[in-house]
Amino acid sequence: GKEVKNVAFIQCAGSRDENHLPYCSGICCLVSMKQALYIREQLPDCDATIFFIDIRALDRLEDFYNKVKEDEKITFTKSKIANIAEDPETGDLLLEGENTNTGEQIRATFDMVVLATGGKYQYGRADSGDVRHGGAGYRHGAQPYRTRIGRRDL
Repeated sequence: GKEVKNVAFIQCAGSRDENHLPYCSGICCLVSMKQALYIREQLPDCDATIFFIDIRALDRLEDFYNKVKEDEKITFTKSKIANIAEDPETGDLLLEGENTNTGEQIRATFDMVVLATGGKYQYGRADSGDVRHGGAGYRHGAQPYRTRIGRRDL
């Protein structure tokens, strides 16, 4: 195939959706940011766009998020992507959706698209009632980045 020059990461693919995974698993944003940095290390001229609903980078991980945002070749677009189709002539992938900050329609082509799907937790199934989620699609009681640094009572 051809050399990859631009990559799209689509966050929340199937997450926060009552028909699939009704909650945010809280790790996909960070994984996509890490993968975007890996791509940039391997392909310095490659552009990466992260299409997101909300970014989850809590506590100390916000510094990592800010580091990724400083990369001039990585952009973040608050959006909802509705469709991905392959251009039969070029093999490029056409994304269509909406920029939820501006209301403008998105129609852009990429060499590669990465879908960030949510994770299911080993301690229970989302449909069994073991994982509760709020109206915004976040898990209740989740502490994925809990730390003992500076506190002895945690």
